[in-house]
Amino acid sequence: MSDESGLRLNCISLSSSFAEDIRIDSLSMIELIMDLEKESGVDISDDTVAEVRTVEDVVRYVRHRSAG
Repeated sequence: MSDESGLRLNCISLSSSFAEDIRIDSLSMIELIMDLEKESGVDISDDTVAEVRTVEDVVRYVRHRSAG
């Protein structure tokens, strides 16, 4: 995620907002989601991408889908 935003990793927390804090644009968000899908083995739907606002939202989703 740090690569996509250009921020240092220690500047990104679970409560960080993709739009406001990390300032990830839509193309970078797509790249981030594709990387997460590849690394986690979890498919993240377009609807889910549209709903997530924070890093924690994505972490919860991936954990939930990985467990089930």
